[in-house]
Amino acid sequence: MRYVLVLLIVLGASAARSFVAGGEVGACCSGANNCSLEKEEACIQYGSTFFGNGTVCNADGSSLFAGACCLGEQCQELLESECALFLGTYFGHQSSCGLQNSCPDV
Repeated sequence: MRYVLVLLIVLGASAARSFVAGGEVGACCSGANNCSLEKEEACIQYGSTFFGNGTVCNADGSSLFAGACCLGEQCQELLESECALFLGTYFGHQSSCGLQNSCPDV
């Protein structure tokens, strides 16, 4: 129990939850702003993307695995797989779009 408390303090509740569950759950995302901790099988049944056992989401429920995706001149924050589906240019996890959804400088 002492180790769980330390994990809660150091890593935050969501990270500790995935560790305490024995690595059986991980980040399950359907879009950049919809992330929850799920078992892989359930995540796939939801039609979402599973990022691996022990991975976590941001505290606000958004995905750590989303970033800026440029679709022509417009930028949207998407999962990398969504960006590829739309043939966009992905700028990496946790990257963000500029003002008025402009693409980041390269």
